[in-house]
Amino acid sequence: MKGKMKKLFALALAAIMVLAMGMTALASGADATDQETPQNMTITIKNPQMVKGDGDEETVATYTAYKIFTATTDGTNVAYKLDSTSAIYNTLVGLNEEAQKSAGISLTSTTAEGEYNVEVVSAPTFAAYLKKQNWNGTDGIVGQSQTDSEGKVESVTITVPADKNGYYFVNTNSGALANLNTVTGNIEIYDKNEAPDIEKTTTLVSNSVEIGQKIPYTITGTVPSTVGYNKYDYVVTDTMSEGLTFNNDIVVKVGNQVVYGEGAVGEGAAVQVKTSEIGAATFEITFDMTKFATGSNVEISYSATVNEDAIDVDSVTNTAKLKYSNDPDNDESTEESTEKKVTKYTASIIIDKVDADSKSDEDEDGNVTYSKKLSGAEFVLTKTVSENGQSVTKYYKYTPAQEAEGATPAVEAKVEWVNDLNEATKATTDDNGAAKFDGLQDGQYTLVETKAPAGFNLLTEGVKVTVAGTTNDEGEPVKVNLTSVVENKAGTQLPSTGGIGTTIFYVVGGILVVGAGILLITKKRMSKSN
Repeated sequence: MKGKMKKLFALALAAIMVLAMGMTALASGADATDQETPQNMTITIKNPQMVKGDGDEETVATYTAYKIFTATTDGTNVAYKLDSTSAIYNTLVGLNEEAQKSAGISLTSTTAEGEYNVEVVSAPTFAAYLKKQNWNGTDGIVGQSQTDSEGKVESVTITVPADKNGYYFVNTNSGALANLNTVTGNIEIYDKNEAPDIEKTTTLVSNSVEIGQKIPYTITGTVPSTVGYNKYDYVVTDTMSEGLTFNNDIVVKVGNQVVYGEGAVGEGAAVQVKTSEIGAATFEITFDMTKFATGSNVEISYSATVNEDAIDVDSVTNTAKLKYSNDPDNDESTEESTEKKVTKYTASIIIDKVDADSKSDEDEDGNVTYSKKLSGAEFVLTKTVSENGQSVTKYYKYTPAQEAEGATPAVEAKVEWVNDLNEATKATTDDNGAAKFDGLQDGQYTLVETKAPAGFNLLTEGVKVTVAGTTNDEGEPVKVNLTSVVENKAGTQLPSTGGIGTTIFYVVGGILVVGAGILLITKKRMSKSN
């Protein structure tokens, strides 16, 4: 009986073991089924260059990726190996220790024949070494152009097979090294052949400005690729013309981070700003672009105020230019972008006060001259604006600049528009019949005479004046100082309605007539009674 029980127990145990093995195999099979198929990887060139072919036709440059080292990663660290399958194998293994150092790499042989562990000591130095060698590999992977909805090439994609992880050299026929990168996933690179550039703008749409008005400016650019560079200088210099006062309020952003100015955090050491005048320049900003992510937006914002020197110049200009590194083998080698300029102007209305009776005949061009100019005429300048849906008359008020004196702070020149005539600036004509209102924007104005020259009639209506600028041969805006001829006629003008004028004579005359009538009637009645 005991023997039978042992046999039954042994059979049961065997069955359990077989079942367990089956379950393990099933689980293993399920895991294998759930495993994801390795995916291909991509290298995307975001700013592909154009190259000229026969007949000066431009085509997209060819981008080719060559695998230099194999790469393995544990998710955090990457290890490189060089073996005889690499097209650059013979070139690198022939370098002695000093030459390896100069190339930015270090090779250590492994136990496997013809295999080396590789440390990339300096990727920029190694990139520069490959560029110097003018190295071109074999069996490269050629990129394919990607177009937008309008058929314009916006990128080039190089597809790397899933089992080809490695350290890749991307070369191009556009004339310069593109990049060195570890490909263990999808990456984006930028062809550093693209010369960096900047744009300069202002949110102030009008070409004309008033004295005292603040003009906001923005300079924008993009962090260039700095592969191959130990240091990449990117220097923005800004020059303001006479007529602009810099407000020393620079704020610099790279990407979404403020790196200089109010609210700055982070990369302060990578941005150096000189705000003291450098020659004719107002400020200079130097970036070390190796500290920032390629393709990030660069934004420099600041402002300037229009000062009274703008009155005597054709325009006020703010000009920016960029100087940038252009050779990874020479830190001192640079190029400059074209200048970017924003031009504004401020205009004047010039009064030419004349005696209407001194007009000469018109010449063949329709010009009229006057032999007598009138001094002592007083004017204010008005304009009509809309406030709360109502048309309101505003008066021109000009405050000249004043230097600081003792406890009195300096005053900047400015134009204001006030509601009260008593606050308005009055312009009085000189011996040449001239007076003017400065620092104006384009627009519709009215000259109102508040005091006539001695012996002349006061104008009963305002003189309408339209100020509008023009452009020069380069298409830049230029102000027009508008001269308005204002005539006056000699004579004594009787007071208008509302003054005492002739009314008093009519009133007194009426009283006398009524009094005479009353007196006549009284005399007749007295005669009858007698």
